Amino acid sequence: MPKQVVLVTGCSAGGIGYKLCERFAAEGCRVFATARRLEAMSGLASNPLISLATLDITNDADVQRVMKLILEETGRIDIVVNNAGLVGIGPLIEQTLDTVKAVFDANTFGALRVAQAAFPHMAARKSGLIVNIGSVVGDVPVPWNGLYSSTKAAMHSMSNILSMELQPFNIKVLNVAPAAIRSNIAANGAGFRQVGSIPWLAKTDHVVQLGPATMPAEVFARRVVKAALQRNPPTHMTLGGNAWIFKPPQIQQFKEAFQLIDHDKDGWIGEKDLKEIFASLGITPSSSTLDELLKSRPGDTPAHGEERGVNFTMFLTMMSERLFEFDTEAELITAFESFDEADAGVVRVEEMRKWLSEVGERMGEREIDKLLKGPFTDRQGNFNYREWVKVLRVNEDDEQPVT
Repeated sequence: MPKQVVLVTGCSAGGIGYKLCERFAAEGCRVFATARRLEAMSGLASNPLISLATLDITNDADVQRVMKLILEETGRIDIVVNNAGLVGIGPLIEQTLDTVKAVFDANTFGALRVAQAAFPHMAARKSGLIVNIGSVVGDVPVPWNGLYSSTKAAMHSMSNILSMELQPFNIKVLNVAPAAIRSNIAANGAGFRQVGSIPWLAKTDHVVQLGPATMPAEVFARRVVKAALQRNPPTHMTLGGNAWIFKPPQIQQFKEAFQLIDHDKDGWIGEKDLKEIFASLGITPSSSTLDELLKSRPGDTPAHGEERGVNFTMFLTMMSERLFEFDTEAELITAFESFDEADAGVVRVEEMRKWLSEVGERMGEREIDKLLKGPFTDRQGNFNYREWVKVLRVNEDDEQPVT
């Protein structure tokens, strides 16, 4: 008998739903992978633990059909993962109402539709888990991505309410807020771009291009599945590239620092003030980094005379996009722990090589080879990432210029 019977929506190749299916199956679960088109997830067909089914989550009858299929084949449904969704890139004021309705139907109403279909069967067994894949932009609205942000904010609220309402039935709800995850969702949302205003076109494209500096989807899937299969899963997870920025305590710290620097309380600070706000957070960016931040800010409004102005949402977005060099030792450790299933402080060299080759242009092949053949790798091929991170941070501190 499989560990759990799992339904995952939005499983097209290249997305996190696809990787979630692979990971659940690797853990011995019986998985039903769904998408609008079977060919979009054909790569999963060879796995004996995964069944494929077409599903339009915006259609009531289609959702009921798939739920009936699962129950007839397995007799139960243990976990529902609401992952299917669309983006709506562009200024919110220019989105057509038809587009707004379509994106809300997929991202919010669709998730509720699937949860409602699974509820009677989970309630009858007094057991179940609903996993809603939201987004950090549901907590922190991002300009030029307002429609998507709005749908995910609604999903987060819905998840919190369901968690309370379903408690008497022993049905748990896990709301996952991905930060930067490498997937195909931006490409899939291209048809929902609303860019009628030429001045906003560059900003729209800027948001679409945020994807490459991200957590690999398989790493994200591994951590979500691990949490979902716990006896008592958490109610909320924030994962992904620079996810630490979007955790409530960190957001509050940034907000308090911003408000201290916003002397006239108009919601804007100038570029000279940015150095002060970074100093209050214990960060000392170089002049070139600061200039790059200002050039890439997601807005174009001046403040304080001729200075380039930044409001809090812009500031938070800038931080999430650019300040990768400010990762703390704890954050680096957390990234590696995604691969360390035994929590032993080591990662297999093969996994380490794969990760280092996917995090961007930080290390070349020769550098990776030198690192993995160095003193942090034991004879069994295990890389001690905890010791390496400690040395890495010490070396970075030593390289800071003396002022």
